[in-house]
Amino acid sequence: MGNYTNHRWVWKKHNGEIPVDENGQTYEIHHIDRNKKNNSIENLLCLSKREHAQLHFEAGEFAAAYSILKRTKGIIKDFTGWEHSEETKQKISMSISGDKNPMFGRTREDRKGNGYWKGKKQPEELVAKRVAKNTGQKRPKQSEAMMGRNIGELNPMFGIKGKDHHRSKPVKDLETGKEYDSVASVCLDKGYKKQSFYYNLKKGKFEYIS
Repeated sequence: MGNYTNHRWVWKKHNGEIPVDENGQTYEIHHIDRNKKNNSIENLLCLSKREHAQLHFEAGEFAAAYSILKRTKGIIKDFTGWEHSEETKQKISMSISGDKNPMFGRTREDRKGNGYWKGKKQPEELVAKRVAKNTGQKRPKQSEAMMGRNIGELNPMFGIKGKDHHRSKPVKDLETGKEYDSVASVCLDKGYKKQSFYYNLKKGKFEYIS
């Protein structure tokens, strides 16, 4: 274990100036055993940023590789065209095989109940809701509640004709005294959108004419 604290300084002391690549970016000093506190010269390796990123990429250490990639400031944009070594492919495969795979032992039915209800018995109403959603059917309670709600006199628009609608009522501009036959006429004259008209109506700049 070396007594130095700066790995770049240690490498520079033993080997001279750190090289610069064709893009003007300095090479990086890699810790062979991945222990950043071990700055002994035997544990340090001088690599270009691309070589350094590729070394971690091939080892399956993607976070480290991506971090190095960002330090290239866009010169190397992504890992396109890079390939893992056969050893790394084997390590990745083993890391997600068998009981190490988060989906190990789970069935399709298990995946339906993920979240709060995972492994618990769901209420019948919740199950019926999901079934209705999947089949396109309305839930019984919903159908009963809505039945007849908007029919005849229960409909809030029952008996209202176009001329009775508030947008069809005449409007007065309280600042100029000008009268308009409808909200649409105000918007057309003022260049308003409907939201702008209703905003100014609340501000007291307009009023409906009874």
